[in-house]
Amino acid sequence: MPPPASSLAVRFRQRLEGWMRRLPLGTGTHPRTLRDEALARRVSAAVEKSVQRGRFAGVQFYVFEGEVALIGTVALQRDADALARQVQAVRGVLGVVSHLQVVEGILGTGRPPPGAAT
Repeated sequence: MPPPASSLAVRFRQRLEGWMRRLPLGTGTHPRTLRDEALARRVSAAVEKSVQRGRFAGVQFYVFEGEVALIGTVALQRDADALARQVQAVRGVLGVVSHLQVVEGILGTGRPPPGAAT
């Protein structure tokens, strides 16, 4: 009798993760390792969940050997801090370097963002 599909999937994932852990990190000649690509997908999902209309404008990130650099514009410092904390919580992130620029108000209008104390 074959094993249940769920245990087969778990064993496959464990073997795949073990294989990926044994992969060498980049030497600088290859721009992105497989680990960085997988991490970039997880970070992208986390950033997409946290984007709130009017608070972020073109936030981008770059992943290199487990470190994530955040680049872009946010409405408030607390938004920049929250985004950095959220990215830091993603499995596999070794560090976060924030290059986020804070522009008070709803970006491009000069009005305060929703929920800001006036």
